[in-house]
Amino acid sequence: MVIIRVVDVDVRYDDTRALQDIFIDIYEGEVVAVVGPNGSGKTTLLKTVDGILRPTKGSVYIDMKNILTIPRREVAKKISLVTQLTYVAPGVKVIDFILTGRRPHIDFAPTRRDLEISMNALRAVRADSLAERDLTELSSGEFQRVLIARALAVEPKVLLLDEPTSNLDLLFQIEILNLIKSLSVDRRLTVMMSLHDLTQAYRFSDKVIILKNGRVYAVGEPDKVLNEEIIEKVYGVKVRINKDLKAVIPLV
Repeated sequence: MVIIRVVDVDVRYDDTRALQDIFIDIYEGEVVAVVGPNGSGKTTLLKTVDGILRPTKGSVYIDMKNILTIPRREVAKKISLVTQLTYVAPGVKVIDFILTGRRPHIDFAPTRRDLEISMNALRAVRADSLAERDLTELSSGEFQRVLIARALAVEPKVLLLDEPTSNLDLLFQIEILNLIKSLSVDRRLTVMMSLHDLTQAYRFSDKVIILKNGRVYAVGEPDKVLNEEIIEKVYGVKVRINKDLKAVIPLV
């Protein structure tokens, strides 16, 4: 079933066209990697799907409803976006930070159920032992898990992740990507994430969207669209694809 549909979308920043003529269908339970060179529109696409950015042309649908016709609070219950936070105030406990993810569901004050859901979100990312820790005491890998847990506390249908492996060492990158994949399988959660590493996109996604200059250059299964010809045309780099290892190897 199609859960996210992007139809003929353009997005502009003043006189700059950031996205142009975007058509995408994303199905329930899919893990979708959005890749492309810097400035190709990856983050803009995620923010447009989330409804933060309004298209100058076209529409974005969730469950076949135009997100611009749905109250923002209701959209926030269905779609959760994880961006790269650069500052965290000291003195904030992890569990209190996770509870802020429940805001779309809270009218006055968090309830016992909100606390239970927040703790379950931490357990889902294997970080419940961090509940009473200060956010500023966490490692990069721990903090990334907490960001994902906060998004899961919303109980969304769609999880959007902007470069979830950036600034993480190799071990934590693999742990986070395995976690994302397992959440998709266990919860039928639809995941859309921007990535720089093409090998990670190959190994951990069901579908890859390749952007170039704000347009969809290719979309499809990883082993179909991550090929030498497309990558060279999009990135200007010759690569070799090892299908057995699911690896994209630059030729230098």
